[in-house]
Amino acid sequence: MIIDYNITMKINLKYILAGLILITLIVASFVWLNLSKGDDGTQEYTIDKLSSCEEIKTSYVGLKEEEAISKIKKENRTHRIVARDGVSFPVTMDFSKDRLNFVIDGGIIKKASCG
Repeated sequence: MIIDYNITMKINLKYILAGLILITLIVASFVWLNLSKGDDGTQEYTIDKLSSCEEIKTSYVGLKEEEAISKIKKENRTHRIVARDGVSFPVTMDFSKDRLNFVIDGGIIKKASCG
């Protein structure tokens, strides 16, 4: 049986290179995830970036939808309606520090949350 060592070597090198790239990507993702967390392991935005939103969101509860949207535009914020009259809408899981999420019932803001 004749074995062509050039072909065997090329195949092995291809798998070794693919493995090294995969390991590099895994290590880089763990490093990135750890850098984006605070000292206590929580995401950094949970304290400083949310504080202004937490203070602001309570001022929207009880407003009519039109009033709330007008107020948001004046504050240069964005919003989305996550539920209306008991019907929930699909929303993305991305976080935006300047966005408010509204639950509306009968045209009135019943709940506001940040993100």
